[in-house]
Amino acid sequence: MKRRHIVLTAVMGLGLCLVLLRPAPGTQENLTTLLPSRTMDSIIAHTSGDMAFQYIRRISLFNRLAASEAYHRSAEYVLGEVKKYGLDEAQIEQYPADGKTRYFMFQSFDGWDGESGVAWMTSPYREKVCDFAEMPACLCRWSNSAHAKGDLIYVGEGRPEDFAGKEVKNKIVLTSSDPSSVHEEAVFNRGALGVISFYYPRPVDYPDAVERDGISHYETRDGRKSTFAFKISTRKGQELVRLLEAGQKLTMEVDVKARVYPSQFENVIATIPGTDPSAKEFVITAHLCHFDPGANDNASGAASILEIARAVKELITSGEIERPRRTIRFIWVPEMSGSFAYAATHPDKTDNMICGLNLDMVGSYLNRNNSGFA
Repeated sequence: MKRRHIVLTAVMGLGLCLVLLRPAPGTQENLTTLLPSRTMDSIIAHTSGDMAFQYIRRISLFNRLAASEAYHRSAEYVLGEVKKYGLDEAQIEQYPADGKTRYFMFQSFDGWDGESGVAWMTSPYREKVCDFAEMPACLCRWSNSAHAKGDLIYVGEGRPEDFAGKEVKNKIVLTSSDPSSVHEEAVFNRGALGVISFYYPRPVDYPDAVERDGISHYETRDGRKSTFAFKISTRKGQELVRLLEAGQKLTMEVDVKARVYPSQFENVIATIPGTDPSAKEFVITAHLCHFDPGANDNASGAASILEIARAVKELITSGEIERPRRTIRFIWVPEMSGSFAYAATHPDKTDNMICGLNLDMVGSYLNRNNSGFA
């Protein structure tokens, strides 16, 4: 992630919002470019990649899962910054995240906080397989607290036919597939203790990557709850498979401390008021949530709009640029869930939006990330 790239993204976003928000035609000089050169000079002088990088360093310290305590702490940090810069209407707005409340077609989910989670292979030799403290993404979201000991058994992709002839009750299941569906089959239907998955969509390209994931946390009809699931790298998973296929008996010991509970989605909201209260608003958003560290996805986007907010406010206050005609509304959201909740809660505000700019993963060069502007 390059600091210069971040500041250029901030400049681009700031320039776009000023173009869209500038006074009506006839109130300023005719332009041959999107903005007058003096305005561009002011933008470049006041936006800072180093400032954005500082925000990223702070935000990425938190394991920012939506509706979690760590997300709340990161939201409080962002709120403190926008208040310090003097933005209007600065607040954290909360919406139920309880697994029951619906926002349009989106059903909310419960909050989850992982405190610790470690999986050890205890035989044929002792080796740590994964540890939440070292890599938070390895413990699947909505895992419950557990202490389990059992043999490891490989079930391939974890389809019902993959369990044929295999007794998994009171054992820990190893799979190359999605942990949620395998957890459903192995734990609820067959009495397994839990799941370890080494699924990754591009294992050849990234054999050591660990992808975040989750399992269902809803109770079944007989009142049983989910247990636990871990994610490990493809390389580590294949190593365990080779040991099993060589006839080795692998035993595992797992300790998890975590809680699933009714919580809240939280949006950080702030505005820079425009000169025309009747004009529709321009909205700039970025999702604040992600597993630790999540420096690019999406601390980079959250930091960029924070730097845009700081620079716009400073430029207006100093008189270097005119206050825009339309209000600029900044919203830091938990991805998708916060947007659904905001739109469902404030239909009047969404009806009053003319345009939106969302910054996501701007810490990566587009041509290096197989990405583009959309």
